[in-house]
Amino acid sequence: MTLIVSCADGRLRELLLALETRLGVDGADRLLVPGGPLAFLEDQRARATMIEWLDLLVRGHTVELVCLVAHEDCLAYSGRLEGLAGHEREVLERDLMQVKALVAARHPSVRVECFVVPHEPGPRPGRLTTPERVAL
Repeated sequence: MTLIVSCADGRLRELLLALETRLGVDGADRLLVPGGPLAFLEDQRARATMIEWLDLLVRGHTVELVCLVAHEDCLAYSGRLEGLAGHEREVLERDLMQVKALVAARHPSVRVECFVVPHEPGPRPGRLTTPERVAL
C-alpha cells in the first residue's frame, strides 16, 4: 500500500492521480491537509496530530511507500516564505528532507519518496505542473 501526504489544494487533484499512475499505484491512501508535509513541522499540536494519523495509516494499511508531496505557490507556505520567495524550491526541499527523516525514523521499513510540484507563472491561482521527484 502507498500513502500520499500532500496539500489539500484542489489544483493537485489530477496531478496526484497522475502521480499514482506514474508510480504504478492503484488506490493510494491520502493524507491531505493544508501544506501537506509542512504540517509535520508546524506547532506541537499539528505535528502530534500528523504523526498520529501517519502511524494509524502506516500500521493499519501496511503502508510500504510514503510519498511526500509539496507544491510551489502554496497558501500554507506563504508565511513561512516571507522574504524567501526567491528560494521557494530550496525551502520546500529542506522541509521535505526533515519530514522524510521523521517518517523514516518512526517507520524504518517504509520507503519514503519526495516530490515537488512546480508552479507555472501566470495569473493567480497559478497552474501547477507535473510533480518532480526530489532526491534527498
